[in-house]
Amino acid sequence: MLSLLVMVSPLGVKLKKYKKAAAIALFIFLLTACGKPGRPIILPDREEVISISVSDGERTGYSPDAGGEADEFISDFLDALTNMEITNKESITDAPPNVDYITIGLKCRDKTTTLFYYKDKGTEYVEQPYQGIYKPDAALGLYITEITSQIYIFV
Repeated sequence: MLSLLVMVSPLGVKLKKYKKAAAIALFIFLLTACGKPGRPIILPDREEVISISVSDGERTGYSPDAGGEADEFISDFLDALTNMEITNKESITDAPPNVDYITIGLKCRDKTTTLFYYKDKGTEYVEQPYQGIYKPDAALGLYITEITSQIYIFV
């Protein structure tokens, strides 16, 4: 009987080691599988934005520039940008690679914030370089269409 206990004991110790190793491996897997949470977009305050430009690379359009109409349009456009869904995808380049995109410029008195709007596999995205990639509300596409319908070609 004593010899039976001695033989079971090393097996029990080995099982405990395996369980402990499995628990550690599971913990590391879960820790790395969760990924980093996405970061919110960084936008200028509404009062700072003078105008919004939209460019497809060849043509550029601008937001309305007449008083109340301009204020309302810029406020609505910024609201659409503020209410985007964070995708947890990282932006690691100056511009989206391998896709056709529209450049959005939020012009302030002392700087311009640049964003990129594009579609990938039927889904719309807005990318802020080195900050994140976001899914916009459908309203943003309508505002971009409104600006691009008034596009002027600059030579």
